[in-house]
Amino acid sequence: MRILIADDNDRIRNAIKAILSKEDGLEVCGEAAHGREALERVRQLLPDVVLLDIHMPESDGFQVARQLRLEFPELKILIMSQGDAAMILPTALQTGADGYLDKAYLGTELAQKLMQLLDPSATASSISRAEHCT
Repeated sequence: MRILIADDNDRIRNAIKAILSKEDGLEVCGEAAHGREALERVRQLLPDVVLLDIHMPESDGFQVARQLRLEFPELKILIMSQGDAAMILPTALQTGADGYLDKAYLGTELAQKLMQLLDPSATASSISRAEHCT
């Protein structure tokens, strides 16, 4: 699975890369530091999954998710942030994202959650409350 990470915080991007680099079958194919760059990199690299921070310059994660959904209907999109998932998740889903990941809970479960996202037999109940993926 090829993953693009879009977050304006290079420490977050590096932490996610470090987590995913330990997992077989997961490859970080690219990074973006702002929304416009995320769109350009997805168009260029054609990843399987995009991890999108909500708060980025030059188009926030919600705007990018909307555009990506129009251009790449099969692309898996996860919105990332720290905050009240009950408030963020509905908006994320309305933008076309496939779910929400709370950055506070990324840890070593990130790879598992990504695999569940791509597994059509995974259900919302099989995913812990902390990650709020759908």
